[in-house]
Amino acid sequence: KIPILYLHFTLEPGSTIVQPVPTDYNAFAYVVSGEGIFGKDADEDEGYAKRGQMVIFNKDGQEITIKVSENARESLKVFLIAGIPLNESISRYGPFVMNTKQEIYQAIEDYRNGKLGEISH
Repeated sequence: KIPILYLHFTLEPGSTIVQPVPTDYNAFAYVVSGEGIFGKDADEDEGYAKRGQMVIFNKDGQEITIKVSENARESLKVFLIAGIPLNESISRYGPFVMNTKQEIYQAIEDYRNGKLGEISH
């Protein structure tokens, strides 16, 4: 198993969160709604992201800071995702991401044959 960090935060206007992250992890945030300021020393001119945008963090510390301006009109909903880099080759096609083209072909075949399972509603 490969360890990952997958968090969903909702931050109200004027709030800040500091999340510890192992130094050997790569990390990014995806803004679901609202807007925020990403980075320890960032301000509204630098490190700003809004709905639909992604922030990729540098490996420069053991924590990630996310802030919401006191003047924000709504709360910030954001996913923070981090993990150890795999350093593997990547092949992709549509929604499928694997390591090789052969694995992509197999995944498509498995999908067509209903072998990828179901999600109950």
